[in-house]
Amino acid sequence: MKILFTGGGTGGHVLPIIGIVREIRRIYSGKDLHFFYLGPKDEFGEIFLTHEGIEVKRVL
Repeated sequence: MKILFTGGGTGGHVLPIIGIVREIRRIYSGKDLHFFYLGPKDEFGEIFLTHEGIEVKRVL
């Protein structure tokens, strides 16, 4: 399953996404899950998202 998240690139958007991803992984453990984030360039957010295994795609 592929899931795409988007947001403004601030902690207010990034941290809830991480919480949701963790919960989806818990519920669907053992499933083939791929998570993506589409948003503006944000080094803070990218560090946290990639650490959680979420692939970051940037909007120019």
